[in-house]
Amino acid sequence: MAIRKILILLAALMLASCVDKEKEKMLNAPSPLLSKDEMVDIMVDVQFVEGLLNYERNAGKTTVGLREVAFDSIFAHHGITDSIFYANIDFYNQNPEDMNDIMKRTVDSLQFIKSHLDSLNSLPNNKK
Repeated sequence: MAIRKILILLAALMLASCVDKEKEKMLNAPSPLLSKDEMVDIMVDVQFVEGLLNYERNAGKTTVGLREVAFDSIFAHHGITDSIFYANIDFYNQNPEDMNDIMKRTVDSLQFIKSHLDSLNSLPNNKK
């Protein structure tokens, strides 16, 4: 009977510890806090822009000012500002498990898009 009470007390303490960590995490959250889904959508768009800029630079073209215009367009499309985006990046960087999940899902989304585009390019009427 005493062991049972001790186990219940330990379980309650562990649960309270988890709740306290979640509360502390939320106290550091930016306003507005973008969901992981929203962050993935934005990060996919950001990666497209970064890829385009790298392609243009490698082709010897100038990209001066293009990054800012493209990012402003992304942020406007998602209804946020750059400060909201960067505050959320900082928040998720302080929560590595969440950021790893966001980045994994971003990569998965990009791989899915690439796979879909590859399959479209392999259709008979798309061959050169």
